[in-house]
Amino acid sequence: MKLPSLTLGLFLAATAPALAQSASVGQDHIRDAENFVQAALGEDCEMNSRTDIPLNSTEPEDVSHFVYEIKYRASYQSADELEKRAELYQMFCGMGAYNLQHAFLLRDDETGRFQLVAFAQPKLVYDYADADMTRLNAAPKISGYTARHILINATYDPTRKTVASHGFWRGIGDAWDRGEWTFSDFDFALSKYEVDPTFDGATEPGSQKSYVVYPQR
Repeated sequence: MKLPSLTLGLFLAATAPALAQSASVGQDHIRDAENFVQAALGEDCEMNSRTDIPLNSTEPEDVSHFVYEIKYRASYQSADELEKRAELYQMFCGMGAYNLQHAFLLRDDETGRFQLVAFAQPKLVYDYADADMTRLNAAPKISGYTARHILINATYDPTRKTVASHGFWRGIGDAWDRGEWTFSDFDFALSKYEVDPTFDGATEPGSQKSYVVYPQR
């Protein structure tokens, strides 16, 4: 099921970066970042075969790469040591009817090297109560963990230093998953994962039943 173009436009506006970036941020290394991520991920990041992807676009309906500066103090540093600096590259990889795909790279300011970010996610088992998968007999169970290099409908919050994703399982958005990962020591660690696996048609706020599967309570 596809969303109309207006709906997609509204979604792109809602998922625009929380803080606008200067168009010049990351300009010196963006082509190197494109080459790196495409070499690492191949067809998983073919960028819809586009060669003209803008950087740090403020237009709500533009697909774009984004670059953010991260200043941080590593866990092994003392309080009086200078902060380290990194750049986070959010690289557009593809676009469907209602989901955008991005990969993330970290660039170390001291060495100039890129690192592809892998985002930990729980693998879940669902016990559906009916053939249409509208209800569960019990809460989802974690069977293990995996890691993904591509996130769906991802955003970065520079204030909290968190990356978030929100994947729609179908166009109306009644079934979905959300993840959040927090920056620490030149990496991102899973901090929250929530899912609504029921295809029950419920999309209004407060009408959906979701499960926070990480952290486990």
